[in-house]
Amino acid sequence: MKRMICLFGLFLFVRTDLTAQESNKIYEVDFEYKITSDSTTLYTHGIILFPDKVEDLSILKGIPQNLGEYRIESITIDHLKERREGVLSRFYVYISVDKNKGKKYIIVDTNCNQDFSDDQMYEFDFADAGENLKMEGAKDLRFPIALQIPQENGGVREVPLWVRPFLDNNYKASLPEDEYYWSYWITTRSMFQGKVTIDPYEVYVTEWPKHVLIRDGVTEKSYFDFNVGDSIDVSDCIVGDTIILRDKKIKLSKVENGKLYIEDLGFWADSSKVGDILPELYANRLDDGHPIFLNKMMKGKYVFIDFWGSWCGPCIAGFPKVVEAYRKLKEKDDVLFMGIALDRPDDIEKVKELIKEHDLSWPNFWVDRKDVNNLLMPHGKLRIEYLPTYLIIDKKGKIIYRTDGTVDEALDFLMNLLAE
Repeated sequence: MKRMICLFGLFLFVRTDLTAQESNKIYEVDFEYKITSDSTTLYTHGIILFPDKVEDLSILKGIPQNLGEYRIESITIDHLKERREGVLSRFYVYISVDKNKGKKYIIVDTNCNQDFSDDQMYEFDFADAGENLKMEGAKDLRFPIALQIPQENGGVREVPLWVRPFLDNNYKASLPEDEYYWSYWITTRSMFQGKVTIDPYEVYVTEWPKHVLIRDGVTEKSYFDFNVGDSIDVSDCIVGDTIILRDKKIKLSKVENGKLYIEDLGFWADSSKVGDILPELYANRLDDGHPIFLNKMMKGKYVFIDFWGSWCGPCIAGFPKVVEAYRKLKEKDDVLFMGIALDRPDDIEKVKELIKEHDLSWPNFWVDRKDVNNLLMPHGKLRIEYLPTYLIIDKKGKIIYRTDGTVDEALDFLMNLLAE
């Protein structure tokens, strides 16, 4: 499961009798269950549920045969149950694409009975594809569904989800043209939310499911996001993590009785902003996973750093422009391009394939995704929360440019800098 963008809110207690050190405050965060809606005003996000293509259709009924070419895909409800018991725990999605009419049709088996005939069909026009929901005037084509999951005791658990029929244009370049119209997103629409004041900030804390759609509250295995204001500050945190929230250093101490306990470790000297000297950075080599001190390579050079991931569509879409700039500048001894991929160890071969496919001829390294908030690793030290992120470092080791997502502006800045 991966992430997209959605909300939260709640309540605070402060306790000092649980501290490891007398001087550190402990904050207790209580949570309540929330469902996002069109009226949601705070910055919100959800878990993207990624499908698997279904080859054996023999267990399915009610598949429309009159709409042209179609696919059936399945989405896992409970990964842990499938791994533990070897029992399929899935719901099914029907997608049909009619290129002649410019139409797309989607049916979700919301009652999980493996029969599409009793579920609603949704119809969409190709002309509406590719719009970014953040753009003014863009159509919001999402529609809510309520998944009805049968339980062993004979009851039913309802799980609210969003279905988005097309991905926006940021992802179009990373998919074959034919595949783009088949793609869609189904995301979670519910979460547990809390609100706490960590002086001087009002902080929203959101818990998200990672491996199951059905859950009853916050546990030691939960993942948390932290927001100050209307954007995500730190994401994918687990109990035991020490993170930087604006200029505060905090530790997720424990979960007890459905409440999260956070230890305030004081203020943190941020060195991730433009104008700061780049902190010491280490990342892993792709061939053997050996950690490398990156600053040594940068000494006396202008450095363009691309923080990317093999799973990040916008990152891949930006490669051609970075390659074009690199080819123009590669003969300059005082210019260095560098890539740092955020990926799981199992995906390193995919990272290597992308590097070869797109001819990323500059040094590339990787950081394990589980270390995204590790303060000893680049993403934690530099507070890299979005991919792609581009940094430009001057010859004295100072961060002189930083942006997330805008490759054109980053490369224009670099070219203008070197033209001076």
